[in-house]
Amino acid sequence: MAVDGLSLRELPIIQKLSEKSGFRINSIDCSQAAIPCETIDYVERELNCGRIAPSQLQGRKDLRDKGIHAVYTNDTTQRISITKENSALLVWSAFPDNTYKDSGTRFENHFENIHMRFETLWMNTVQQIKGKTRIIITSDHGYIFFGTGMDFPRSSQEMRELNDYFGNDRYALLSDKPNPPANDDIIIDESRRVALLKGRVKTRSTGEAAAKLYKHGGLSLMEMLTPWVVLEI
Repeated sequence: MAVDGLSLRELPIIQKLSEKSGFRINSIDCSQAAIPCETIDYVERELNCGRIAPSQLQGRKDLRDKGIHAVYTNDTTQRISITKENSALLVWSAFPDNTYKDSGTRFENHFENIHMRFETLWMNTVQQIKGKTRIIITSDHGYIFFGTGMDFPRSSQEMRELNDYFGNDRYALLSDKPNPPANDDIIIDESRRVALLKGRVKTRSTGEAAAKLYKHGGLSLMEMLTPWVVLEI
């Protein structure tokens, strides 16, 4: 099961809900997001379906030919329905990534809300999976949390060129912005033709997105390392 935007921070609640559900935890590890750590890049890398959104995975012939039945859900209260129990099953949840666009991401307690809603998601997805002996919980990317004092201190002069180049984003395609500044806070991946912010550098541009405390797309441990939890049923 792929939980979109699931961070290593959620490992304790995954462990708690697994034990509560009677699942045995076979192993707890981590996986790696794509570069940049965006959903479409991960789908392209892992599923070989091209650059498509997860909502387009259902009914894909290339997945069916591999014996994979895909289910997509964008609501934690939506109970999944599985019709092909003999196939390998891919469940993709848009939560919690779909909450990062909410106005609540301007506040630190959004993190607590994620954890409360995760249990609802778990009951309507993981606990509905039948006929399997193993379930893997993972994610396409994590997220970085910019609470009070949790970004790298940089002078206004140092930040000016980063703000001008990245705006509110944590990466930029070189095809769109071919001249990134020479800055130690930037890593350039020539193979992917992308410039990325590394670590806990937070750009401060303008508009509503500038106030959000939850972001992804850059190159930090919490964005790039994702949970990989194997459950035995």
